[in-house]
Amino acid sequence: VKTLWYRAPEVSLGGDTYGAQTDTWSCGCIFAEMITGRVLFAGKDSSGQLKLVVGTTPDTGSRNTGPEPSVSIVGASAIFANTPLAADLLDSMLQMEPRARLEPVHALAHAYFETPH
Repeated sequence: VKTLWYRAPEVSLGGDTYGAQTDTWSCGCIFAEMITGRVLFAGKDSSGQLKLVVGTTPDTGSRNTGPEPSVSIVGASAIFANTPLAADLLDSMLQMEPRARLEPVHALAHAYFETPH
């Protein structure tokens, strides 16, 4: 939660409720970094981080704080073009709406982990 690059958007927006889905976001960022060797969202501050995640800084006074809840933040298929299972896992972990993210137990049971990589 503290490390900017792995911070879920709801935390960057000032949310104070942390749950498993907050950790799922962080794990998704780390998962992408492990495969690509690059930090997925390397913001310099909270505002810059949000710009990288959603394209622009959301208006925190507005009810609409980003993309539709069912829309993933990252084009996972572009990041993992040759690995569709990795793309599916990343897409499921990096959803703007926390409730739309995979629960950790479901992430671990994802088909991506059925074979060694």
